[in-house]
Amino acid sequence: MHQLLKQLRELMEGQPWHRPTMRGKRSERDEVERTSADLGIPLDKLHAAVKKAKLGTLSTKHWSKLTNSESYKATPTKARRIAKKYDKDLPGILHRFKNKISTAVPIVLHRKGEQPYLVAGNTRLAVASGEGIRPKVLHVRMKK
Repeated sequence: MHQLLKQLRELMEGQPWHRPTMRGKRSERDEVERTSADLGIPLDKLHAAVKKAKLGTLSTKHWSKLTNSESYKATPTKARRIAKKYDKDLPGILHRFKNKISTAVPIVLHRKGEQPYLVAGNTRLAVASGEGIRPKVLHVRMKK
């Protein structure tokens, strides 16, 4: 019954999403390590928070406040520029969205007293914005 409700919810919400992986070819491991170094967060603590993180919809409030993302209110043209700037696979992302193929969620870090911080997924968020898709993200919550 739980699986049926999950499938129904995904059909109603449109794009299916899944947790990002920390191993393999499409891993977000490098982005997590970069965030650890950039923000001075011990890598083991960030990894632990990512493991405990929950999937959820990205609210307009949080999306508009992401300190390091160009994705909020992105148009299809802006999404193409972002993909080119970061050498990302725009055709692959568009293919997954247009064909309702499950896509790894972007990762957003929430820390008390700080603006939300995008760990990974700027291009996916920009494409979602340009396509009118309300994205799911992995909400990573940490104390300061």
